[in-house]
Amino acid sequence: MQYNQPFDQASNPNASYVNGNPSSGIQGSIIPAGAIEYPQRELISLIQAGGLTPNNNDLAQVAKAIQSGKLNFASTAGGVVNAYTASVNPAPTAYSSGLIVNVWFNTPNTGPSTLNLNGLGAKGIYNSDGSDLVANDLVNEVVLIYFSSAFFIVNRTVATETSRGILQLATATETAAGTNTSKPASVARMAAAVQSGSWTVANTAGPANTYTASLVPAPAAYTWGMIVSLWFGTANTGASTLSLNGLPAIPVLGGDGQPVVANDLSGNVTLVCAGTAFLLLSTRPAKETNRGVVQLADAATVIAGTDFTKPVSVARVAAAVQSGNWNYAPDIGVVNGLWVNLTPAPNAYYAGLSVTVKVANTNTGAATVNVNGLGAKSIVHKDGTPLQPRELQAGQIAFLTYDGTNFQFDVSYGRLLNIQVFTSSGTYVPTPGMAFCRPRLVGGGAAGAGGNIPASGQVTLGAPGTAASYAEGKFTAAQVGSSQVVTIGAAGAKALGAPGGNGGATSLGSLITAPGGFGGQQLVNQVAPTINGNGNVSTAPTGANVVGFSGGGGVSAFAVSTAVGVGGVGGNGPFGTGGAGVGTNANGADASGYGAGGGGVCVNIGVGGPTAGGSGSPGYMIIEEYSL
Repeated sequence: MQYNQPFDQASNPNASYVNGNPSSGIQGSIIPAGAIEYPQRELISLIQAGGLTPNNNDLAQVAKAIQSGKLNFASTAGGVVNAYTASVNPAPTAYSSGLIVNVWFNTPNTGPSTLNLNGLGAKGIYNSDGSDLVANDLVNEVVLIYFSSAFFIVNRTVATETSRGILQLATATETAAGTNTSKPASVARMAAAVQSGSWTVANTAGPANTYTASLVPAPAAYTWGMIVSLWFGTANTGASTLSLNGLPAIPVLGGDGQPVVANDLSGNVTLVCAGTAFLLLSTRPAKETNRGVVQLADAATVIAGTDFTKPVSVARVAAAVQSGNWNYAPDIGVVNGLWVNLTPAPNAYYAGLSVTVKVANTNTGAATVNVNGLGAKSIVHKDGTPLQPRELQAGQIAFLTYDGTNFQFDVSYGRLLNIQVFTSSGTYVPTPGMAFCRPRLVGGGAAGAGGNIPASGQVTLGAPGTAASYAEGKFTAAQVGSSQVVTIGAAGAKALGAPGGNGGATSLGSLITAPGGFGGQQLVNQVAPTINGNGNVSTAPTGANVVGFSGGGGVSAFAVSTAVGVGGVGGNGPFGTGGAGVGTNANGADASGYGAGGGGVCVNIGVGGPTAGGSGSPGYMIIEEYSL
């Protein structure tokens, strides 16, 4: 708003108003409309900006609007952390020194920051002494004043030992160092520093009897009552002195004021300063609240573990630990609910508490343990999963360790739960608690070939049967599911004067298969010497993710002459032996065990009829089951 001069003084923008006086012939000033309207509108705008409604019944509204503080309150700061925006109403047209704004910061700053007020441009925010902001200087209500080219926090002087103001607390590192004179520390930081002993603990240096040490922070002088805890890596051999942080060396005396003797200063020693000497703290009967002389606990006291007044020798501790008595107890609970009473009794569960327990009952599912009535806690695997049935066996020694929430069952992964053997087809149903299984299987062995009567001066040879393929795999409980069909491969059948039959495949569902062997073939009317072997090997197994291989063909049948020859030896397998070689004009030998090939034959004209090769042996499967 500008000054509106009298209407009749248009040429003089600063003309004063004149009161009229008819008696003196003085004409009064003519008042323009703007002189009345503009002041009213200015005042109404001020009243409304203060959040009030203009009212002729209240003639103190201008004062109340100013008193409300809304003219300079910027409400909640926007923008992003450290680059804030805010607005006041009415909006200033430019920054000017002396501008004061109250800003509410919902999101604290993390370092140096700026403020852009009503879009006039970002300006730096500083402490009243001009220093940069640090984290959390802008939080909740903050009063700022603009000066020159930046905002400053009103009345926020940084505190010193000679002036009041704001401050930042010392960090853990600064508190432990104890050298910063501008930052106070919280009670927790001071407590931690005192507990750590960093202010009063040091290692000694120098030769025996003339020791030096340095504390952090360094004391300026020896003072009565100063207590230090020092490590003497080199034991004294007699009277000794100590210098702290370059201060003069002063004697170290016993609690009785006499010079120390050999080995008084060894390992960790606590000294108190008596002005001109350091004294060893005097000895007295030891308690948990003070140092002093003691009597060691005997073996029975150590095993009981209930005496709080007697320390124990290393040998006694070793014997007690080796005995396991402190952490061992038999289970006196029920199925799936173990109960043990340790001696001495722990007063609470704490992470790391180990319990060795002789289990009384085999579990049937998830289980708990209650130690000395402190409450039942779940027993879980190392991955947090509950126990499966039969993982705790009656009579078993189980190791349990509390992790702060549950007791972890300390057992090696892969404990053998059960072995299932199949010599005939059926169904494999996993044992409860099975985490993974290891099937080992072989198909059916093939039969050797038989022989017919050869022509005069010739021989007939029957080749042996091959062994079946072998397969070995590892499968999880999820892969196996609730059950799998077991198929045991049949043995290759023998026949008079005919080739040997093939062996059947052995399989565990579709997870793993071991094919059977190939039957021997005939070599008819041959002139000796001659040989007939089974040149085949059984088909390679499938699903054998551990090991698998094909079965071999054994030893060939051969004839040296029409009178001398041997039938072939059947192929051997991991679980069986091939049929042995036989002389001329004899039936081939059957395979033994599982998965082996039958023997072959050698026939000459002296035989009265055809011969048969040996039978193969049937397939086989063994499944080993393991827990986690």
